[in-house]
Amino acid sequence: MQRLDHLKTLSWEHHDALKYAHRLRKGIARGTDVDTLRRYLHLVVEHHLRPHFGQEESILVDRLSDEQRKAAVVQKVLEEHQQMLALAEEIAHTTGDVASLMTRFADMLKQHVRLEQAQFFPYIENTLSTQQLESAQHELEERHVPGHLPWDLPFWKS
Repeated sequence: MQRLDHLKTLSWEHHDALKYAHRLRKGIARGTDVDTLRRYLHLVVEHHLRPHFGQEESILVDRLSDEQRKAAVVQKVLEEHQQMLALAEEIAHTTGDVASLMTRFADMLKQHVRLEQAQFFPYIENTLSTQQLESAQHELEERHVPGHLPWDLPFWKS
């Protein structure tokens, strides 16, 4: 989907999020040790998702008026951020079926990226003024989350 330049750094980060979700699925399919998958997910959440969600909320959502924030797509995005963080926390502490929860997390992340690309970003682009978008772009570029994680165990490869 074609993005205005203002939100491209977030789209790049979405590409990285999809890569991380794919790696989790591959690790699960290959029977990777649960503790390895948990550590990887923790790294993804703390180094990528939490900062990324924070950018979307503080740089984009905070620029919306109170009325604009009530839009269903904005509420859905915020709700999904909380759900994914809560699920990651559950995965970190469960003694149950980690593989099933990890699969759910990976699927949820993939669907969330699709929602933001197809609905949330167009809403933002059509709602914020050019000046607001330019200001947001500057902040997003300053706070961009690079796609490289400090991880040396490529469990997703054969």
